[in-house]
Amino acid sequence: RNLDRVDEAIAMLRDAPEHPSTGAAPKVFLALALHSAGRHDEALRVAIEAVEPTLPRYHRSVRAYAAALTE
Repeated sequence: RNLDRVDEAIAMLRDAPEHPSTGAAPKVFLALALHSAGRHDEALRVAIEAVEPTLPRYHRSVRAYAAALTE
């Protein structure tokens, strides 16, 4: 993303495997790459989906709002 290869970064981060040692970091970096690509609604959706599992409440509402960003 910082090397002006945003499309490559997005593709790589979308395919990044989940791992306990990285937590939501790949999704956060994906959101940043999407934002750099001008895909702001999608970036916000990915960021919200990354933090949603950590919320103590309102999971269903947050997921619905995130989904609505890119419908």
